[in-house]
Amino acid sequence: MPSRLEQHPGLLLHDITRLFRHSFGTQLRDLGLSEPQWRVLGTVNRLSGMDQTQLAALLGIGKAPLGKLVDRLESEGLLQRYPDPDDRRTNRLRLTPRAQPITDTMRRRHLQFQEYYLAELDLPTRQVLEETLLTVYTNLAGDNQDRQILPSTESLSIIQLISAVTRLNSRHFDIKLKAMGFTRSQWLVLSALDADEGLSQSSLAAKLNMGKAPLGVLIDELEAGDWLLRQIDPQDRRARRLFLTPACRADLQSMAQEFETLHQYSLSHIGNTKQRLFTRALQNIRARLNAYAEDPEQLFPEIKT
Repeated sequence: MPSRLEQHPGLLLHDITRLFRHSFGTQLRDLGLSEPQWRVLGTVNRLSGMDQTQLAALLGIGKAPLGKLVDRLESEGLLQRYPDPDDRRTNRLRLTPRAQPITDTMRRRHLQFQEYYLAELDLPTRQVLEETLLTVYTNLAGDNQDRQILPSTESLSIIQLISAVTRLNSRHFDIKLKAMGFTRSQWLVLSALDADEGLSQSSLAAKLNMGKAPLGVLIDELEAGDWLLRQIDPQDRRARRLFLTPACRADLQSMAQEFETLHQYSLSHIGNTKQRLFTRALQNIRARLNAYAEDPEQLFPEIKT
């Protein structure tokens, strides 16, 4: 990811969410769950009785793919739909008894992992981090549906708060990007190249933790739109390096300004000292998650005990 992640809380939050899902997912492989599946089970475990529309909004997953996920989890006996007593047209979701041992294991490992990524933060810093995340969440949520789905954020862990804030941040920014003719995925590709131009497609895929095939589609789209170009690597004629076009740089500047405006709004009513502590705490968490992703067994082999 771009080096600006080291300084910008909004981008740090996004990258921490990405790193956590990847790293924590490796700890659940023995349960036979994909990332979307364990996220669904974990959310329904916390908020039993929600409907699919609410769950889709909380997870940032489209209704159609979420419906397939729920179908599969229901067919495996882990999730159950039941009629809303106040509206028979609506189905609500709850775990089955068969799912409870799985979510108990997920929760235990989550708590263990939390001790790892927060290990270098003292109690006062953790309190500032949690208080700031709650304020940012309140600033971004306003009166929208998240406030109705999550009336209380007091029981959420640090990483769950970070994920909730990231989702709201992305939703606001997606609206601005759409008006400019971009998707968030396209913006992430261009931002990564803006910070580290000349990358190969393989190197860019690794930075963004993205598959080569879907990244190739994005690059084709951006090249067709005259946002980036492929150039032959002078050291290896078989390789192609990626560069931004001059026209793209002006649009990236506009997008950066939009992101900064949103960022400043999200930090309303938070003093400069708290903002600095908040940023340092996020940098620390990101560094811990990065280290874990590089060598999970050596750094934290006891996580499955």
